[in-house]
Amino acid sequence: MSRNAHSKNPLFAAHCSWARRGKPVVFLQLQTEPESKWTLVCRTGGFYPAPVRLTWYHSGLQLNSSQQDCTDPTGFSQASSFLRLPDPDQRASYTCSVEHPSVSEPISVQAPLSWGPQKI
Repeated sequence: MSRNAHSKNPLFAAHCSWARRGKPVVFLQLQTEPESKWTLVCRTGGFYPAPVRLTWYHSGLQLNSSQQDCTDPTGFSQASSFLRLPDPDQRASYTCSVEHPSVSEPISVQAPLSWGPQKI
């Protein structure tokens, strides 16, 4: 059977999708803008299949955020979630939770924010 015949077979395609499953890699970034506007960014990539769900939490409460998704030419996906912080709390801690079929429990990454004078 030719390679093209395999790729058109739905059973073969389903097997390949399962074999290519990739776990998300997650990292956080803080973007600062003039006038004290801050945005926390949760980025994830390298996962297959899409979709993925990114959720922000603060003190256990889910926060409103936006999410952008894209897929690269190899079929692996990337997603970013943006959390706007209009009045950053000097001792706040935020958590980005990533849900994907390749992991049994969400991947959670904490973003502690701390600045100003520190006790040494």
